[in-house]
This record gives sequence, structure tokens and C-alpha cells, in this order.
Amino acid sequence: MKWTSPKASACSLITAIVATSILANLAQAQVSSPRTEPSAENVSTNPPPEQAPEKTPLMAALAPTPIGKGLEAARIDIYGWLQGSYQYNFNRPFNAASGRYENNGRTYDFFQHDVGYLNQADLNIERKVETNSTAFDVGGHVEAMFGTDAFFTHSYGLLDHETTSHGLYQLDLLQAYIDVAVPVGSGIRIRAGKFEFVKPINPNARLFYTDTFAYHGSFPFTVTGITATYWFAPNLSVESGISRGWNVSVKDNNGSIDGLARVVWQIAPDKRFTAGLIAGPELPHNSSHWTTALDIGYSQNVTDNFAIFFDAVFNAQAGAPLGTPPGTPAPARVPATVSHANYYGVSADALYQFNELLALGGRFEWLRDEEGYLTGVASVDLYDATLGLTITPFYATPMGKNILIRPELRYDYASIPLFYPSPGKYGQFTFAIDLIINF
Repeated sequence: MKWTSPKASACSLITAIVATSILANLAQAQVSSPRTEPSAENVSTNPPPEQAPEKTPLMAALAPTPIGKGLEAARIDIYGWLQGSYQYNFNRPFNAASGRYENNGRTYDFFQHDVGYLNQADLNIERKVETNSTAFDVGGHVEAMFGTDAFFTHSYGLLDHETTSHGLYQLDLLQAYIDVAVPVGSGIRIRAGKFEFVKPINPNARLFYTDTFAYHGSFPFTVTGITATYWFAPNLSVESGISRGWNVSVKDNNGSIDGLARVVWQIAPDKRFTAGLIAGPELPHNSSHWTTALDIGYSQNVTDNFAIFFDAVFNAQAGAPLGTPPGTPAPARVPATVSHANYYGVSADALYQFNELLALGGRFEWLRDEEGYLTGVASVDLYDATLGLTITPFYATPMGKNILIRPELRYDYASIPLFYPSPGKYGQFTFAIDLIINF
């Protein structure tokens, strides 16, 4: 298959917008708190209902209308975002075997070199439930996405034709679930359907355009199953349940279920601890060899304008067929290459908010692939160092504060020459910039 995507001249346009906006707004900028979204490596969960966010631009625009008033009365939110990007790899990483440019170890930008993408055109319809001890409540969430990211997020059995006929730009139904609040104790939330678990796809919940090596292979994009969440205290929730497996939905790749669990503990207003676990059989036509994935995260607002994020991942695969990740659809069982495989790593992110216009972020990551389950080569260490800006050029207007521009520089290093072009390089250096418009 030949992957095609339109060349973009958006990079020069974005640069002009950034320069003009900085000059126009720098004198007016005031210090504000850093972004509180979790990094890509951190677990996320719905907040208690009393922490409802402010209206999105679309809902604010609809508010005076009969439609908007009806949606507000029903507690239904409609929102979304557009994300576009450009990336250049200074290696010019051409893979002669596939005939494509490939950034090894990356996720959504795996094929992106000197080209612009429409990553996500995303639309959400959501009704959050209110959990309490006195009443039932019913809600849910439907999320659809079109763009290059959908090429990677597809679940088995849902819109499968997109993966074979539509190239890199595809459509995906990311989430479709129902929530039921049951008045037991302080209230239990039952969630059933297709949903994200641990790995956020929303670019607003990730500090940089590019993601860590761990993001690439440590957890599924989505699961299809049922979970129950209980708040033991307003700042402590525990969620557990079962699913059909990694990135499977309408069809299942092995007929077995796995177990899910996560804990979110808001230790203090400025400190947060998270942990997520998925364990069960995930390989195609194989119910006897388990995959175990564990993620532990910690975030803290050190000062009013400086935040830090730490994350650790551990993955273990029994009867590991190298090159066949969990959740892979396959016509038959894939023989094991090694009896077991482990990969694990840590990452640290920091974000400094200078003012409402500008924030500076940094990330360092180390990942160890013991048996080569991720990379195909045993005993390899991967490192990622990223430095980036988050620019809100029109922060002074209600709509403008929902527009983000994020340029970044990133250097990847491997202990063996893994990066293209062949015969291989130890490192790769990339420049990327993305534009997010939330509505």
C-alpha cells in the first residue's frame, strides 16, 4: 500500500501567526497557573461532577439559543478540536525495504517527514453522570475522529474497511459508551462500551506533539468492556472491570477477556498519583499467554507556574512472538519467538508557564526493551529528550484562548543503530510543530 498525504505549507503560516501574536500580546501577558492536563504518560479519569469545566466555545455560542438551552438543561456537551502538524526528520529516514520514510519508535508521526498532516478532526457528544447516594443517573460519550491519527487507533472489527482502502487519512469511532450512576454508598459509576483506558488520544492531554516510546507500545488506544468506579473519598477513586482486549471491539482476536484496574488519588490540590493495570491474554488466537501492563504516574504543581510529571511503565509478555504486539488481528496463532519478554521505562516532564501567552516544556525518557518485543532487537535502550513551547497567541479572547501552537525539538538515541536510513543510525533529530483549535 502507498501512503499519501497532502504536502502542507502550514508551517510558514503558523510561524507568521506566532511571530505576529507574540509581538502584539507580549506586553499584555500575565502570569497564570500551568496547564493541569496530565501528560501522555499519566492515567486520567473523569473528575467528580462538581468540578465541571467551563463552557467550550461551541457550547458558549449555542448557549443563548433554544438548542443550547435544551442541551444545557439536559447536561449534554458537544465539543471537539482540530489538530494539524508538520514534522521534519534531519536523518531523512527513508526505509528502502518499505519505500517510505519511517521514524522508528514513534506513534502518530511514524510516517511523517517533511509533510503536513491533518491529525485529528474530532467531535464529541457527552453527558457526564452525577454520582451520589440518592439517585440514579444515565449518561454517555460518543467520539468520532477523522485524520491521520485514526490510521493507528482503529479497533478490530470496527470500520475495518478504512484500514485497507483509505490510505493514511481514515475515520474512526474512538469512543462509544454508556455511564450509569448507581446510588450505592457515595455512588458507583458503571461504564459499558468502547472507551480509552490509560492512554489519552486527545492532544490537549499530551504536553508535546510527539509521544514517548512507552506511549507507542505500553497500553492500548481503546478497550471494549465494562468497568465500575467508586469514589472512596472526593479525592480518591478506584476503577476495575473487564474488556475484550487491547484495541478490539466488534471482533475479538482470541475470544478471551482481560482485567482492568486504575486508581486516581488527588493527594492534595497540587499533587496527583495515578496507577493503571491491564492483565490478560491479548495475543491472536492465544488464550494461554498473558500480557501484563502497569503504569504509575505522579504529577505536582511545584509553584503557581511550574509543574512536574513522572511516569513509569512495565510490560511483560508470556510466550512472546516478536513483532506481534498485543491486540494484533491475525488469521491464526503466531508462534512464540521467546518464552517471555519484558520492557520497562521511566519518563519525566516539566512545564513552566511564563504567562498566558507562553509555556516551556521539557521531557526526558528512558525505555529498556529486554528481549526485543518492541524493537525486534534484544537488550536495547532507548532515550528521548524533547524541548517544546506551548503558545496561546490569542489568549485575550474567549475563542483565542482555545488555540494552541506547539513547536518542539526532539532527539532520540538508541544503544544500537535502530533509526533510518539504512544501514542504521544511533540517533534521530526532529523538528515538529502542531496547531490545535478547540471548539
